[in-house]
Amino acid sequence: MAKLVLVHGAWHGAWCWTRILPLLREAGHEVVAPELPVGASGMAEWVDVVLQAAGPGPAVLVGHSRGGAVISAVAEAAPARVTRLVYCSGFLLRRRQSVLAAAQEDILLPLAVDQEKRSCTLAGADIAERFYAGCAAADVADALARLRPEPLFGLTAPLLVTAARFGAVQRDYIECARDAVISLAAQRRMQAAWPVQNVITLDTGHSPFLAAPAALAAALVKLLDDSKNI
Repeated sequence: MAKLVLVHGAWHGAWCWTRILPLLREAGHEVVAPELPVGASGMAEWVDVVLQAAGPGPAVLVGHSRGGAVISAVAEAAPARVTRLVYCSGFLLRRRQSVLAAAQEDILLPLAVDQEKRSCTLAGADIAERFYAGCAAADVADALARLRPEPLFGLTAPLLVTAARFGAVQRDYIECARDAVISLAAQRRMQAAWPVQNVITLDTGHSPFLAAPAALAAALVKLLDDSKNI
C-alpha cells in the first residue's frame, strides 16, 4: 500500500480529484487531496501544505498541470519524504523555469490579471473546450463554476530545483494525448529535459480526472504496482 498525495492544478481545487479518491482507496492505497490556499504568500506555503498532507512517512506525489511544479518544489525541499513523483500532464519544469515561461513555449492561454490581488483568472471563450474536452456537459458546467483565481506566484515563480535533491527522486509521467492546454509535444519536451522512468499515455484532454477517472486511477495503480518500465 502506498500513500498518495494528489495536487491540483491552477484555477482548480481538491474537488477535481473527487472521482479518483475512492478508486485508489478500493485498490488498497491511502490517498489524500489537499487544497492549496488561494491566499498563500508563495510556493513555500504550498510546499508546507503538501508535506502536512503527506504526513511523516514517505509518499507518492501526483501533480496535475501546475501541480507538477508544486510537487517538484516539495521534492526539492524534502526529498527523503517523497518516494515518487507522478506528473499528470504536469509541468515538469527545468531549473529556474516558471510555469508561465514553459506555457509561453507552447499553447498560450488568455489571462485576466488582477495586479491588486496578485492573481489571475482565465479569460478565453474557449476555456471549456481547452480544459474539459471529452467531459460530460454537466461536469463541464460544474467545473467552470468552481474555477477560482490563481495566485500569480503559482505561474511566475521560477522553480529552484537541483539534481542532488529533486533530481534524485523517481519521476513518472502520465501523458494526455489530446491535451489542448499543455500539448503532447510540450509534455514530451519536459520529459526529455528531466528524464522519467515510466510513461503512460491516456487518450484524453487536459482533465482525465473528469473525462476518464477510471483510466487515470488505473494508470496510477499500474505505476505503483509495476517497478519496471511500462
